[in-house]
Amino acid sequence: MNSPQALNKQKTVNVLFLGQCLQYGYPGVDDSETFPHVAKETLSRRFPHLTFNFNLKYLYHPVGLKPILAHRLMMSNPDFVIISVSAIFVASSWRVSYIYEIAPEVLDTARSFLQKVEAKMRREDFRSPKTALDNLFTRRAPLSIEEYRNYLREGIETCRNANQPSVVLMGPSHFDEDTHEGYPLESPDIWLSVNKMALELGEEMKVSVIDTQGLLLDCGRETLLPNSIKYSRYGHQMVALEVDRVLGTMVASLDAVDS
Repeated sequence: MNSPQALNKQKTVNVLFLGQCLQYGYPGVDDSETFPHVAKETLSRRFPHLTFNFNLKYLYHPVGLKPILAHRLMMSNPDFVIISVSAIFVASSWRVSYIYEIAPEVLDTARSFLQKVEAKMRREDFRSPKTALDNLFTRRAPLSIEEYRNYLREGIETCRNANQPSVVLMGPSHFDEDTHEGYPLESPDIWLSVNKMALELGEEMKVSVIDTQGLLLDCGRETLLPNSIKYSRYGHQMVALEVDRVLGTMVASLDAVDS
């Protein structure tokens, strides 16, 4: 784990979550029931003298991890960065824009701008999800475990070079073989391999790892929605408790330095 630093004078704890759809609401789980929101509530109760700000950022593909971090560290000055390690990038091919690989934050802004411009040109209020930027997308083959490890290592080193936040890796869920979501047959082994990689990298880089897979396997199948790899409400609650446990220990160290 990174060396603890004192909290800012406002006693505010800024947490940056980089992840995929599991950190947002979806059918079956309301936004307020997701693990970041639940973890924020439990941490606020544990540390009533502190204010917790949770900034959720969508990580579309690990190739954009380093540039996203470089921008977010400069703009939002987080105390902690939680990086979701998702097995989907190893199990599936992915469409990624050349712009995203270089400057993902610019792509988000440009897409929003083009949606407004193109809607105006068509004299419509509707903003199409597809813009001229989509012509710059290309399909990337599934990552190898080693490629994924290198992207994560670069992200951790980016945080350390900024000399600001402590990093936490959040491993993948377990894989439900009854899922209807169309992943390849070898997916259970892929999910296990990605989780092993996250645990090994955490030990190598001396960063905390939330072993989501081990946690949810212990809690049973009800942690996932039926025929899905998405967390159920119960799954989000269990993950939130683990986020609370890991972050709570780190926050207590920062708070002690500040006292």
